[in-house]
Amino acid sequence: MTPEEREKITDLRKCNFKDFDVYYKLKSEERKAMTKEEKLVKLISLFIPFFALRHRIKEEEEALTEKYGFCIIDGHRQKIGNFKIEPPGLFRGRGEHPKMGMLKRRVEAEDIVINIGKYVEKDFQKYENVRKLKEHVDLIRREYTQDFRDKSMRKRQRAVALYFIYKVSLRLGSEFYVEF
Repeated sequence: MTPEEREKITDLRKCNFKDFDVYYKLKSEERKAMTKEEKLVKLISLFIPFFALRHRIKEEEEALTEKYGFCIIDGHRQKIGNFKIEPPGLFRGRGEHPKMGMLKRRVEAEDIVINIGKYVEKDFQKYENVRKLKEHVDLIRREYTQDFRDKSMRKRQRAVALYFIYKVSLRLGSEFYVEF
């Protein structure tokens, strides 16, 4: 209520809400009298703007990703992992995060560091190693298939490990240590 209404209305029990009651009972009866098809049409008409908005948002996200989500390094188009910055505001976090409830300040241009040093070079070298490995896949596959029947337990175990690495596309090492 506005301050003026609070001065006039001091006891809600003295107010007459019968017109509201009649109106909402009438609306309730109208809903109950609707067929399933009419209810479905009404429900769909309520959700159409929501789906249109969601579709528009998705298109805008894709346009942003296409514009800002890639860079070109040494002539190769690379996807950028995360090019968006959260707006300033209260930090919610998840669970028992130590910074929960703290203020996130606005990120300025001078706060941003573009990491295109040795990390990107290592990634590029890793991909080059995989391209070279592609030429030897058939030989490796033949060798570990033969090693399944080797007398040495160590060679058989290695053959099984190589089989699973190949078939299940297991990744060796961690993001910081990869050994071929």
